[in-house]
Amino acid sequence: ALKQNQYDIGMILLQFPTPFRLQMAVQEGGNKNDEDRKKDGSNQAGNERLPPSPDDVSFMANPTNLKRIVDILNKSQRTKTYLLVQSNAEDVAIYIYKELCSLGLEPIESDSPQTLESLIDQGCTTRTQTWLQQQQQQQKQQGDPNTARAVGPHWTSVPYLPVMTETEASCDHQGTPIHRCLFRK
Repeated sequence: ALKQNQYDIGMILLQFPTPFRLQMAVQEGGNKNDEDRKKDGSNQAGNERLPPSPDDVSFMANPTNLKRIVDILNKSQRTKTYLLVQSNAEDVAIYIYKELCSLGLEPIESDSPQTLESLIDQGCTTRTQTWLQQQQQQQKQQGDPNTARAVGPHWTSVPYLPVMTETEASCDHQGTPIHRCLFRK
């Protein structure tokens, strides 16, 4: 029998969370402060039915829920526990990746890492195009030439699970990239 606050969990799946609205880059010289922009939504773009930000409670992978997931993994009786993250929104995948790393989870290197070339070959969604344009503008203003992308040893180009979800099948059919990474505690 498990004691209170102990779990027998080997893996948690965080698959295709509904993305938050894109946050618009703040233009210099504007007369609104950050708090005013948050209240009136003037720094957001896109579908108003989406969660307004990654911090909003309606976003499945908000910081509170990610911390809960990490806490559950840490309380598992197993010596190795995993979290699989999959998203068809690159900015959401990168946000979750950074948050989980900051919470102490270790990303696992893939045997089939995603390359920038293969990601570009797959094309990108309108959301990703908009997000990349915003990133490039911000980097230009900050003098930083690097744009974070879901590529490299921690991002896999092949599925980890043997059976596709409905969303994976739809993305595959439409040619939409899926951004996957696996973490362990």
